[in-house]
Amino acid sequence: MTKKSYEIIILLGCVWGICEATLGSVLHIIHFPYKGLILSSIGMAILGMTTKYGISTHRLVAISMIAASFKFIDCIALSIPISHPSIFRPIIAIMGLGFSAQLVGLLKNNNFWTTQKMGVFKHPQIAR
Repeated sequence: MTKKSYEIIILLGCVWGICEATLGSVLHIIHFPYKGLILSSIGMAILGMTTKYGISTHRLVAISMIAASFKFIDCIALSIPISHPSIFRPIIAIMGLGFSAQLVGLLKNNNFWTTQKMGVFKHPQIAR
């Protein structure tokens, strides 16, 4: 990986983290009921942008880790413990989004969808 790839990974992680921190706080203050839908859509859009920049699917978790680290700013700024649900639930959601996007990317790159029929694995011992 080049230095530019690392810069793009850090940039996308920071953009996602700042969107989560600012927009998530605003949506929480106004009691918007579908904030998870909006924030996860933004996260998926940012993770989808990695294909435009040629970033490998192996790096999607790194982007989500950078974005999740922005929730620790709330711990410091608002004096909230890490174990509080308003801190660890978004962290788990952001990391889960990164892992699921990486899994889909890996399965897509390995031609999993074209070689497997209807989810049935063609293992030689199973096919007997």
